Amino acid sequence: MAETPKPPAPHQGPEMALIILAVEDARKKDEDEAATILANRKKARDQWNKSTDKERQVAIKEGRAFVEPTKAPVRKWTRAVRRQIRYKIFRLREGKWAEDQELAALKSWYELQFQHGWTWKDFTFKWDVSAVDPLKAVTPIEWDGDVVSERVGADSSGKFCDPAAFTNQEM
Repeated sequence: MAETPKPPAPHQGPEMALIILAVEDARKKDEDEAATILANRKKARDQWNKSTDKERQVAIKEGRAFVEPTKAPVRKWTRAVRRQIRYKIFRLREGKWAEDQELAALKSWYELQFQHGWTWKDFTFKWDVSAVDPLKAVTPIEWDGDVVSERVGADSSGKFCDPAAFTNQEM
């Protein structure tokens, strides 16, 4: 007698494939944008290095001096997808996922990554979504985003994750 094939796990279905596609598309857009920014930066640096001292002095007086940026380009597309995924995980944490195949796929995907003792209630406390790879769960020690000390608003003391992650983020 032939066995009935098992249906695929939710994280192996078309809903998860669409989420993965959205993440990879965002990462590709961010990589392309970063490459363009870096190419433009190199072009400006080369032009600055080829200019004479007199041209540099004039440019400095006019506020057009070449300044090497200190921050890496922001991953705006990945941030947008990450924000959507975090929103969905908050829905999962609140128990609002019944009958939603996309949330079921995300639930299954992240549960595969759970470490000993993790639960959905631990989201943003013990684990969060990676800033670089929104399909990866990370602990505060594994955080791959930025940690900043400047924050606009009433509570501006301490250090905070950027993009937002880990409730009670002060590190």
